[in-house]
Amino acid sequence: MGKQISERIRKTLSIFLLVLFVASLTASSVSAATSVKYGDKSNDSYTRGYWEGYSKGYSAGFTDGIAGKSPLMFPLVIG
Repeated sequence: MGKQISERIRKTLSIFLLVLFVASLTASSVSAATSVKYGDKSNDSYTRGYWEGYSKGYSAGFTDGIAGKSPLMFPLVIG
């Protein structure tokens, strides 16, 4: 009789542990989902275009204005 109770407790605890594991996975995946309304604003097209134009213009201005050389010659100034 003691063995039957032990098996029943073990079975109940294993089912409870499985349910708890599935619930924690569900909660972690829900909390990791990004919101569309409050998404990352730095990835919109305006910001991407601004930074791409900025880097190209900065490189061209540096080449033409300061040294007349490629900005790759001065990695500490740009980086």
